[in-house]
Amino acid sequence: MKPFEVYNWQPPGWPEPHPCVIVSHPSRVANKAEVNVVACFSQRAARPAQAHEVILDQADGLDWPTL
Repeated sequence: MKPFEVYNWQPPGWPEPHPCVIVSHPSRVANKAEVNVVACFSQRAARPAQAHEVILDQADGLDWPTL
């Protein structure tokens, strides 16, 4: 695992896996059994990214460009 990579994770009780981004510090990812994730919405990007955003796409493991 690497920080800011997209993974599919199935939270307990959810019917299917959902895209999540690893947000833990690299040293935690390398040394701990648990990491922090942010669940993502994979809605199509309908505008350019703002200064505080990035666009993730197929290269990042998503189905389409996503803010």
